[in-house]
Amino acid sequence: MTQLSEHLTLQEFIHSDTATKNGINNELPPELLSTAINLAVSLFEPVRELLNAGISVDSGYRCPALNQLVRGVPSSQHCLSLALDLVPVGLSIRDAIKLIISSGISYDQLIEEGTWLHISSIVNAPEKNRHEILLTTDHKTYQHLTKEQALASL
Repeated sequence: MTQLSEHLTLQEFIHSDTATKNGINNELPPELLSTAINLAVSLFEPVRELLNAGISVDSGYRCPALNQLVRGVPSSQHCLSLALDLVPVGLSIRDAIKLIISSGISYDQLIEEGTWLHISSIVNAPEKNRHEILLTTDHKTYQHLTKEQALASL
């Protein structure tokens, strides 16, 4: 089994029940492997260590067909191996967001998506990370929060 990092395998990163159910091949293109490794090492592992908890990966890489089926935006960072949807074990999504915001870990987007946390990073150019914090309850409308708002209201 190919390891992207100490605690994340390639199989976990590309796994999708939806893809399997719908006969979609969600294999990672070879040209995205180095980006996936970089994401695992520079984002997944630091977040896992910070949260001091296990993390379930709901979604990592999505091929365009899978992204369209799950109604992801066409510009989804999942299609570029730059995003993960995570569920921390034994910690609320909101507590995880607060810890990440306060930690100094560089991220592009943190999105509370209800039962999971979307986190992304432009790992090959971290200076381009926007540090956006968003909340959604319906996956259609998003509330943008500043760091201060998020820390006070979550």
